[in-house]
Amino acid sequence: MNRLTEKVTIGCLLHDVGKLIYRADTLDGRNHSQSGYEFISCICNDDEIGQCIRFHHKQELMDADISQLSPAYITYIADNIAAGADRRPNDTGNNVGFQKDMPLYSVFNLLNGDSEDMSVGFTNHFESMPIPTSEAKKISASDYNRIVADMKTALSAVDFKSEYINSVLEIMESFTSLVPSSTNTKEMADISLFDHSKMTACVGSCISEYLQEKEIKDYKTELLHQEKQFLDKKAFLMLSFDLSGIQSFIYSIDYEDALKSLRMRSFFLELFMEHCIDTVLEEVGLSRANLIYSGGGHCYILLPNTNKVKAQLEQTVAHINRWLIEQFATSLYLSAAYVECSGNDLMNQPADCQPYSQIFLNLSKQLNRIKMNKYSADEIRLLNQPSDTSTRECKICGRISRLSETKDVCQLCAMFSSVSSSFISNDVYVITKAELTGIKGVPFPAVSGNAYVYAVDESKARALLSGGNVLRIYFKNKPCTGIRYATKIFVGDYAYSNKISDLLSGVAGIKRMAVLRMDVDNLGLAFVKGFERNTTDITVRYRYVTLSRTAAFSRQLSMFFKFYINQILKDCNNGENRVSIVYSGGDDVFLIGAWDDVIQSAILISDTFKQYSMNRLTLSAGIGIFGEKYPLFKSARETEELEEKSKSVQGKNSVTLFTAKEEHTYHWDTLKNNVIGEKLNCIKSFFDSEDSEKGKAALYRILTLLRESREKINIARYAYLLARMEPKDKTDKSKKQIYYTFSKNMYQWILDETDKQQLITAIYIYLYKNRKG
Repeated sequence: MNRLTEKVTIGCLLHDVGKLIYRADTLDGRNHSQSGYEFISCICNDDEIGQCIRFHHKQELMDADISQLSPAYITYIADNIAAGADRRPNDTGNNVGFQKDMPLYSVFNLLNGDSEDMSVGFTNHFESMPIPTSEAKKISASDYNRIVADMKTALSAVDFKSEYINSVLEIMESFTSLVPSSTNTKEMADISLFDHSKMTACVGSCISEYLQEKEIKDYKTELLHQEKQFLDKKAFLMLSFDLSGIQSFIYSIDYEDALKSLRMRSFFLELFMEHCIDTVLEEVGLSRANLIYSGGGHCYILLPNTNKVKAQLEQTVAHINRWLIEQFATSLYLSAAYVECSGNDLMNQPADCQPYSQIFLNLSKQLNRIKMNKYSADEIRLLNQPSDTSTRECKICGRISRLSETKDVCQLCAMFSSVSSSFISNDVYVITKAELTGIKGVPFPAVSGNAYVYAVDESKARALLSGGNVLRIYFKNKPCTGIRYATKIFVGDYAYSNKISDLLSGVAGIKRMAVLRMDVDNLGLAFVKGFERNTTDITVRYRYVTLSRTAAFSRQLSMFFKFYINQILKDCNNGENRVSIVYSGGDDVFLIGAWDDVIQSAILISDTFKQYSMNRLTLSAGIGIFGEKYPLFKSARETEELEEKSKSVQGKNSVTLFTAKEEHTYHWDTLKNNVIGEKLNCIKSFFDSEDSEKGKAALYRILTLLRESREKINIARYAYLLARMEPKDKTDKSKKQIYYTFSKNMYQWILDETDKQQLITAIYIYLYKNRKG
């Protein structure tokens, strides 16, 4: 990263820290630009970074005695673009002015055409999940004082150079993700100070690179006096990556230690995607401030529209795909597409042309075209080179090339097996330029030379930094500020165990595993049209369709599936939740576990997600139940069919259990309240008070009768079976009353087809729960 872009990125990230000081001190009469400048000057002695903070507003910038090439001019226009892309008038008509203690409002307030005023409340970031509430939890001056003090300590440990930009990003995320960027009551306060600052740095770094390639020597004229003209220039590229082949790569294995292999492959792809993103950003001289969204094998990155960037992109992506061909043949492919856009496009101006939506629609079209013609002539020739003549198959993945000479596994699976324990259990990962001795790693693509990733502890990572061999370090779900080249990544990785036998150990009832697959309903529509208003007035309809709001929305989704889900699963079943995540990120989840804990976990995830998203978004899922030795690749495929069945239901928001051949598809509330809360609990209350073995036999006979009756049940036979369950006259009255309630409900439920099907599902669950072996 060149020094100007480095200063612009840091200056933009910190340009609004004065707002924290202003809100912390009711007696501070300075504007936030001045107080922020004085705050940072105590930590950073770089005058040009200070100028970005001191002069990022037009009034101060017009009279500033600074160079016409000062990065302050870039920060100014980047702030305007970012603010223009996130600050919008609210719909409440509230015109009080500024409210220092205003909370951050949820970005979900405006989703799907709604308008509410639910806030998330302030906590130290990552302490707890920010669930929106109608009670406005104001942020006090003492809260801001604590933020300022803690931030000063954290920033004091940072060297303000490119190697530490990710540390500055993490500090801003930790302290400012739950405070609003604007406390103006005339505006929507649903964009956090972190999201605004990160977007300003994203835009500013692009402008810096654009100006330098165009050899513009007067930033004051270009960006201040001719601001309107600059906003029309196509100075930006919106880049999108899409990694194809993820599902088949992860799930096409059949092995006795398959769960660990699945989790290793899933995490490998997670790291690989992060590595690809960082490789591209480093090659074009930018930072992770330019990463708008990443998850599920997809990402969006804002880049400068320069010839250098376009050439570097082509070269880097081609190199990555060549490496993928050499390692995995056609199993994985990285598609990349970009579209040119202007500052006005990013701000969705003019609104009647919908330029912001067009960016993503055009990107989608380009990606689809690329996927239809993936490989170049050179890549096709590489794919058609003769492979080894082995007639054996890898016993794990079925591959017939590059088999180990001593074992019936391919070199890839052998490598994954050798490192899986350390990669899954550790939380620090070092990318190096050369192989390390005495430790097993995994090769990664590099534009020049080689790259390798190793799972280590923090002390080992710090020691490796002194050798000059480190490209970057990833910290999984833990802080990493003050460490060069370090980046924190969030990973949904809760695991009770990496062995299916451990997951099923001590399970009550039938010893079966379950596979859960779930994802967000209609998410693509929410991204493209979710923030449109239901009106024909163009200026109002697209008022909230902005890049900053989409970025904030995306980050909230990523945090749920990559971080908060770990705590959700940990808290389920009193901390003894026998499930393990294979993959969670983007908008979907795949986990395996004891069948009863999987059902309980799925309901809890769905309920929590509805709270988190204010019921604006829902999940659909499939839950398949299988024997312990059933091949996981088959269970994954069959559970996917269950998930698709759930999504075919009107309104989606559903889950399908057991098998697609029977009708066990319900909306989540129906499963929780009607199937489990009503019918299963009624069955439990009666049969748990009777002889268990006798009760199960009777229940099996009822289940058989219910399943055999397609349209009309044999009422006489059903009444006879219920009558035989009546306790003898000598039993106590309480048991008699339980029976009468049970028999009455059981009779009423068979008269309605919906209740009857719910009863069948409830009986399934009860029998599974109480069956031995």
